[in-house]
Amino acid sequence: MTTLSWLLILASASEGLRIVCGLLAGASFAIASFYIIYMCGGFTYNDAPKGTSKKWPVICYVATLVLAIAAAMMPDKKTVYMVAGVETINKFSQTEVAKELGDSGMSIVKDVTTMIHTYTMDAVKESKKTKRRDDEE
Repeated sequence: MTTLSWLLILASASEGLRIVCGLLAGASFAIASFYIIYMCGGFTYNDAPKGTSKKWPVICYVATLVLAIAAAMMPDKKTVYMVAGVETINKFSQTEVAKELGDSGMSIVKDVTTMIHTYTMDAVKESKKTKRRDDEE
């Protein structure tokens, strides 16, 4: 599979992956908190009974941090589509056909790239407006 194929697959799965990472981060945090509060008998390790493993809450908190960062850093579907479009245009501009087209062909490539960028920026602005309206209500 090509890079473009992987980008398109990532785009289709990005929203679901973000949700799954967020849910797993919440579950991991809940498990660590439950372990500390109920199994150790308090909010500190000093209250833990002898022989209680202290590494599981740390592992869960680290997993929570990693999963929360992954969920936050997961790109939006439109962003991935924009990257795929620009990647395609860049590959096309390096082909023999694009070189044969010369300046007129490259102006078309620049126009398409500008359209992709404009579409994405408009979508981002619209998303921010919608979020503001939702927050105000």
